[in-house]
Amino acid sequence: MTHDFSGFRLDRSSGDLAIQLAKRIEVAVNGGELRPGERLPTVAQWADALGVSVFVPRRAMEMLAKRGVLDVKRHVGASVSWQYAQQQRKKVIYLSVDRGDIWARSVFSFRLGEELRKAGYGYERVIIAAHGSIGRHSAQNFSMAPLDDALRGGVSFAWVECSSEWVTEPLREAGVPFAVADSGCDSYPGAVDVFRTDGAKLASALVARLKAAHVSTVALVGPGPEITDHFSSHLYASGIGFRKINIDLGGRPRSCVQWQRQAMKTFDELLSRGRKWLPDALFFSDDGIASGALLAMSRHGVETPRDVKVITMSNKGQEPVYFRQLARFENDPERNAVNVARYIVARLRGRSPRPPDLSRRFVAGDTL
Repeated sequence: MTHDFSGFRLDRSSGDLAIQLAKRIEVAVNGGELRPGERLPTVAQWADALGVSVFVPRRAMEMLAKRGVLDVKRHVGASVSWQYAQQQRKKVIYLSVDRGDIWARSVFSFRLGEELRKAGYGYERVIIAAHGSIGRHSAQNFSMAPLDDALRGGVSFAWVECSSEWVTEPLREAGVPFAVADSGCDSYPGAVDVFRTDGAKLASALVARLKAAHVSTVALVGPGPEITDHFSSHLYASGIGFRKINIDLGGRPRSCVQWQRQAMKTFDELLSRGRKWLPDALFFSDDGIASGALLAMSRHGVETPRDVKVITMSNKGQEPVYFRQLARFENDPERNAVNVARYIVARLRGRSPRPPDLSRRFVAGDTL
């Protein structure tokens, strides 16, 4: 049998030859050029055709065997894995809504795709455009065509970063199992699992940071009981005094700008009475609220961290909110993507794994 090696030529100036060959073979498998069950040339044939040592194709075959792309048997050779071909027909989608901050999620979504493809599954990133306020709960607020197109191609599982039922309804109707990232809702109809952030670990990390900065009093700033419930017991146990500053919009948020304006109004009112109420530190539930409060404090001559230290919970880093870098807890996209991918792979292989907590990391800034 004569093999065509023209599509597998290697560039000796572009890094590891075995990795190059492995990638090109995988592309040929995924593109249908190499079919399930098809026998590949021997390592000697590869080496002779490409003008390399036999160790190059041997390493490439070993890499692809570990990833499940090839079945390699001693004294028999390598062939395209039937199981891998079946997995490729299973597609996972990452579903999110573009609210102007979608660039900040790219690290997570691309790493998720990388991990799923490595495990042999198809992957697609589906971004839905939002019009007006998502909080209105109206189907007309979303451009659903990208999701409709993805569903027509067949979807085996979806990981969703949006709490709106209007977005997840097509998944339920199509019978596609999906898991969601927790966004503070009471329930997520149809979701097989909800990925949450470990509040206890986060609270312990916050207390440790405050103690390291010699903070003895802190104000928790955010909507309703959301952050108080997570952190009050840990602050109480640590001996750090605390109070709650409620930023209230009378219901669920309509936009980041509205939270910003309400925080600005609240802090303007507080600072109009003087500074005696200021604690050693302010901990904000998200960057939007922090930005409004910081603008008000700047107008009243309050400086950070000289007059008050600031730490915030990053809302996926929509944009810079201060002229200096805020000390903050933010999502750890690399680690979370790897853990979510492992969870999805286990589900697609028939297991019922427990969803791992989504982790956050502390990023040092100039305000603490």
